[in-house]
Amino acid sequence: LPKFDRICTALAVLRPMIPLSVMASLVQMDKDDLRSFLADLGQSILIKGELLQFRDEPTESWFQSHFKPTAQALRDFIAVLRPQATRSVYVAAALPHLMLNAGQIDELIEAALNSSDLPTANTLERPDVEAQRLHFALRASLRSRRYLEATKLGLTAAGLAAAEDRQWKALQANTDLAGRFLEPGQVLKL
Repeated sequence: LPKFDRICTALAVLRPMIPLSVMASLVQMDKDDLRSFLADLGQSILIKGELLQFRDEPTESWFQSHFKPTAQALRDFIAVLRPQATRSVYVAAALPHLMLNAGQIDELIEAALNSSDLPTANTLERPDVEAQRLHFALRASLRSRRYLEATKLGLTAAGLAAAEDRQWKALQANTDLAGRFLEPGQVLKL
């Protein structure tokens, strides 16, 4: 696909607040060139620092209706996007929804059960991404009546929830540790 089509497809399928680095990697463009190109689109795309999104809902709907990829094109898009999942929390969080829409149920279930394609750099957001992926995979397995996989996914999700609960309880009991291990937003949540 030409770069313009790849940019429009990415805008149509990815959720708002797309990191510029992810988009640049997807369309194989330098970030500054991509920023310039998106600025040339005018008022429709809002660039906030290193993130981009549509300025309003009608523009987003128009892009989604005009540049929605075919099932095969979406699978090809996922194949290009997927290697970035270990480096980007955004990509790891976006993949389950895209895989479900592309009908890649087997791959989604396998990734959820094996905890593959999860961000390695940020361990604080990893459980949230993993829980979201388990949710999508569980939904997909139940829809496709794959009850054995659904049971495995449910047990994995329960174990993840229990571990997160223990972690929060330990931090609540030892608030002095929260400042050392959590980001400011998470400290406020605690």
